[in-house]
Amino acid sequence: MPQVISPVPDDRTHVKHQEAMQMSRQNCAVKGMLCGAIAVCVTWLAPSAIFARPSPPSVAVLPFVNQRTFSPPDWIGNSAPRLLTEKLRLPPTLYAVPYPHVLYVVEEQKLNLSRETDVLKAGKALGVDRVVVGFYERTRDSIHFHIRVLDVRTGVVVGASGISCPHDQLPRALWRLAETVVQSFDKTVSEGEGRPVACPAASGLALTPDQKNQLRDRATPHPEAVVYLGLGYMPGDAQERIRWFSRALDASPDCVLAYVGRAQVYGDTGQLDQAIADCDRAISIDASYAPAYHLRGLLHRQNRDNEKAIREFASAIDADPYCAPAYMDRADVYFKEQQFAKALADYSRVIDLNPGSDTAYEARGKVYFKQGDFRRAIEDFDRTIELDPCNAKTYCSRGMVYGAMNDYCRAIEDFSKSIECDPKIAWAYALRGGAKLAMGNFRQGFFDFAAASKLDPKCEYAYHGRGVCHYFMEEYEKAVADFDKVLELNPNNSVAYACLVCALYKQTDYVRAARLIEEARSKGIDLGLNPRFMKYVTRIKKHFVDDKNLPADDFSETLRGRHFTRRLDFKTIDPDGAH
Repeated sequence: MPQVISPVPDDRTHVKHQEAMQMSRQNCAVKGMLCGAIAVCVTWLAPSAIFARPSPPSVAVLPFVNQRTFSPPDWIGNSAPRLLTEKLRLPPTLYAVPYPHVLYVVEEQKLNLSRETDVLKAGKALGVDRVVVGFYERTRDSIHFHIRVLDVRTGVVVGASGISCPHDQLPRALWRLAETVVQSFDKTVSEGEGRPVACPAASGLALTPDQKNQLRDRATPHPEAVVYLGLGYMPGDAQERIRWFSRALDASPDCVLAYVGRAQVYGDTGQLDQAIADCDRAISIDASYAPAYHLRGLLHRQNRDNEKAIREFASAIDADPYCAPAYMDRADVYFKEQQFAKALADYSRVIDLNPGSDTAYEARGKVYFKQGDFRRAIEDFDRTIELDPCNAKTYCSRGMVYGAMNDYCRAIEDFSKSIECDPKIAWAYALRGGAKLAMGNFRQGFFDFAAASKLDPKCEYAYHGRGVCHYFMEEYEKAVADFDKVLELNPNNSVAYACLVCALYKQTDYVRAARLIEEARSKGIDLGLNPRFMKYVTRIKKHFVDDKNLPADDFSETLRGRHFTRRLDFKTIDPDGAH
């Protein structure tokens, strides 16, 4: 059993510490497998997920710091607090912020957790009542932890504890630390002029011994399964990981983590039927386990069955009403299905649950953009940039809104900022070229389109824009080559068909222009050109090819302005495609 150490060292503590180390050397049966004992903590498997925080009492466990080097958290500094977080999620009256979200905030704000000011800053950013900061030191056979629980409002330490344990006892040892954290909510701290402030008590651990054992068993599978789970969650060959998860299930047949972990690997390798079967088994064991529903929804979405995916995301939300990843992914499906009102409601719910989610603000801004609500779209993109000033894609999205509003100066400014943040985004160059083209700067627009086509040879918008620049600069042969390239990439692009017909007409290649018109008609493609112009091109073709004695009617070339205006329609561009 792990030995609890007092947070204040003295002689007796030193003796106990040495005894614990001696016991660990004698009893450690799985020496060298610390990675397997810790990696069981991974339960939320969607790395891009956004997590929620309901009302207090709440706590966040920050990455642990190496007590010797004070270096950034390594795999121990991240894995131990992740497992501690999972244990704190068990009490029904205490909310522990999912560790992936904690890690995201710490990395995003570049916090130094060895400084108390940054620790409190992290707590305020996460919006929690308590933060747990820990230090660790590893020896050959055991690990020593020391944690402190701080009240975010006052900065007062309301709980502290230390623990030493052999490697194979770490999962159960962290339960003792979890009890220390929960007990800190029963204390009062001082605020301002010494006025006591009571924090709501989290009585989730005030359970009967049987209930407590049941919760411990749920958090900690069979010791042998712990090792296999850890090996399964480590990056590596997919088939090898599947074998480790299968061995974990042999040791612990009802281990939900193993089923969900194996399902994720199956999904990553395209074995969707096996993945869904494992999710089904996990749900049959624990029908309240929201990540299983969420993963099954992701698998159905991967299988392009959006209807089933939406149902699974709804089931995840029913199991956990604060499951922001399910809201987010369901909103993404609604957006692709062009159900913008439902997508807007789900994105707004994610923002309510997690006001610091820049991804949710950006996604909601795209919905407003599609709905033509430019003011609100810009507000959401502004908020996204405030949360993440180096988000190149958001600058692109906001620039597209300004372009749709014909505010090309601001659009060019945003596209240029996007290029500064990430010079390798082809769409930023292409969109900036479109804004310059709309202002009549054909030569400058041409250089941007050329840069975009060089970065992404499959960016049809870049070739189209470059072709339009050639057209207005009266370089019709080059314009024809660019529009041909667009049709090579997308044979049903009606805009490219129309532009190519016009360029061929200017090049006096009436035969091919007329054939393209007939080809578009046979495909049911609406070129959007003036019918008189199309009729005129056809009659010219007949005059020079079919019947040289047939006089050509002298129709003037008139276009509707849809394809060869300088002001390209930014609103017709798919914002996802532009990224």
